[in-house]
Amino acid sequence: MRKKILISLLVCFFIIPFTALSKDIVGVVKGNNSSKRIPFVNIAIKGTFKGTTTDLNGNFKLIVSSDDINKTILFSCIGYQTKELKVSQLIEHSEVRLHKVDIELSEVVVMPDSTLRSFLRKAYLKIPSNYPNEKTEYQGFFRESLQSGAGDFVRLVEGITKAQKTSYNNRQTGT
Repeated sequence: MRKKILISLLVCFFIIPFTALSKDIVGVVKGNNSSKRIPFVNIAIKGTFKGTTTDLNGNFKLIVSSDDINKTILFSCIGYQTKELKVSQLIEHSEVRLHKVDIELSEVVVMPDSTLRSFLRKAYLKIPSNYPNEKTEYQGFFRESLQSGAGDFVRLVEGITKAQKTSYNNRQTGT
């Protein structure tokens, strides 16, 4: 019985005051010159990790604590200018209007099919130099060493490799 009373007192003294310190801000984000609601607007309390987004109808619900009352809320969306409002302003008027922004894109160059054909033709003409008709040999050198903490060589391995590749016209395997 004492445990139940103690738990009830803890809930009254610790949990209830914290929930009373938070406030739900419910609002809508619209375009500046229209009644069109804007979906998927990013809403964030500046300097914190708290935030939300608008739904498909431009509606949002943001929970702010008493510590956030003097902070700024950022509204951002692609194609619209970012807007900053104080939390106190948003509590008074929960409709936010964003201005459209025209974004200039850089030039896009479209190549005709003939350009692609010319690249393929050049690659085709390079086949004889890229794929020789005579066998080729490759030689390589390899060295690996292992040193102790005192700087002495514990192991040193060296090797020379040779490889041969037959011509591309010959169907035999290389050695």
